[in-house]
Amino acid sequence: MQSRVHPQAQNGFSTSTSDFYDKVRPSYPPDALSFIRKAVGEKAELNVVEIACGTGLFTRALLGHPEWSPFVKALRAIEPSEGMRSTFAKVVHDERVTLTEGTFDHTGVGDHWANVIVIAQAFHWCMDHQAAMLEFARILKPDGVVACIWNTEDRINVPWIGQLYDASAVYDVNRKIHTNDYQTRDVYKVSAYEEYFAEPVRETFSSVQHGTLESVTDRTMSWSPFAIQSAEEQKVARANIQEILRRGDGMKWVDKEQGIFEHPYETLVILMCRK
Repeated sequence: MQSRVHPQAQNGFSTSTSDFYDKVRPSYPPDALSFIRKAVGEKAELNVVEIACGTGLFTRALLGHPEWSPFVKALRAIEPSEGMRSTFAKVVHDERVTLTEGTFDHTGVGDHWANVIVIAQAFHWCMDHQAAMLEFARILKPDGVVACIWNTEDRINVPWIGQLYDASAVYDVNRKIHTNDYQTRDVYKVSAYEEYFAEPVRETFSSVQHGTLESVTDRTMSWSPFAIQSAEEQKVARANIQEILRRGDGMKWVDKEQGIFEHPYETLVILMCRK
């Protein structure tokens, strides 16, 4: 395949880490999926393309959502990582879904096939925005929508979460999770975006999940900067993460005796509508 895959994504999400990723990463809030569904419009028999589908976390959320499930005719799931595809195939069982290898700029989808392209927790890995936007324009129907979604912890208002991101910075040489670059500053500047897509629409959805020392440690260790490290480095990182969580600066307890605390999330959705 001639298109490129970011090496941090390729190395961090290999066969050995994909099952772990699927186990510990969160799903997506239903109101965020409702927001995307409204943008697609009141259409039946939807053709959906999901690029960088990973282990199928978003796929399952979409197919299980009452505003989506009855109307999805076909879903083309595209993923460059063999490890991710292996896990996806084990956990997603729906006859409407076809899983294939591909990337943002080489999907293998036919011209003007898709009503919507969804990209969950992944567009920050795109290495060529011009090529990607040309591909999106090619496979979308004239009134189609690209929907990018990210689950991010509230690192601004919650000190212990901010400290976890600070701990990852030493490993995050590409600044892929430590900054807000995924809010796509650069993509809007490429000529293909200006030619084929309208001004982006952003919306953020707040939610609170419950966490424990072990569950949040595991979830944090699934971040790519940690996932690509050696076993020895991961051991050190895990100890640092648990020290932050035990200190618990700004932590709000749900049940302190049981070790359960609030884990606040901010889910960002960016819509890019085809002209």
